[in-house]
Parts: sequence; C-alpha cells; structure tokens
Amino acid sequence: MSKTKATILIIDDDEDVLLSAKLLLKKRYESVITRNNPKEINQLISKESIDVIVLDMNYRIGYNDGKEGMYWLKHILSVNAKMVVILMTAYGEVELAVNAIKMGAFDFILKPWSNEKFVATINAALELSKSNKKISILEYTNEALQKSSD
Repeated sequence: MSKTKATILIIDDDEDVLLSAKLLLKKRYESVITRNNPKEINQLISKESIDVIVLDMNYRIGYNDGKEGMYWLKHILSVNAKMVVILMTAYGEVELAVNAIKMGAFDFILKPWSNEKFVATINAALELSKSNKKISILEYTNEALQKSSD
C-alpha cells in the first residue's frame, strides 16, 4: 500500500496515545509528527507543511473541561484560518463537540477511537486541506492576474 503524501501533527499529553496514533497513521501517511506539548505548535506550523492537526482537548492533570484544547484551536486558526484541526478527547460531551465545531474544528474524535473512524476522519480532513490549498493558490493567481491587468 502506498502512503498518502501528507503531514499529520498529533498533539496529546499522553505518550501512549501518541504512540498508538503514530503506529496507526505512519502506515498510511508520509509524515506523522507527534508532540506532547501544545506550546510547540507555533514552531511546528511555521517550520513544517502541516496538512492536518489532531489536537487533544486537555493537557493538565485533573482538568477535563476542554478549555485548553479550545484555546489552542482558537490560536491555531488565528495563525492560519484554513488549518484543518481535529479535536480529540476522552471526555465526550456533546456540548463540547458542538462548541469545537462552531469554533472551526473539522471534527471531534473520542478516545479510545475506532481505527477505521480515525483514519476516515483524517482522510476527510486531508481532502478539505487539499481543497483549501487549491483555493489559496487560485486566489493568489487571481489577485496576480488582476494586478497585471490594471
């Protein structure tokens, strides 16, 4: 099976989750980057060509309200409004998922995940990411053409 040309970034404080996700996804995608600290997001999205980010909702022990994940989602989208972000949590509250989608998350995955659902979600997110990149190229080309015709 040939790997899909894509870079997936997974951020979760649980090393076991990172290992499981990486083992599942590295068979299918060219690059899977894992980090346990969301504070590395700025550096990674400025250095790497990330197609999809899978972002945990909670990082501090004893917190499960999802506020950290929502903070980082908002931050990522403020840096790159077209970044495709999938949120992930072990605490599956419908209201949290709805709020995440309203804030711009592509989807919401519950831990433990179904491998098939996880891969299908990544694939759908990649399609959106590719479409966003094509739109950006077309917008840039359109602007250049308009400037050259003026």
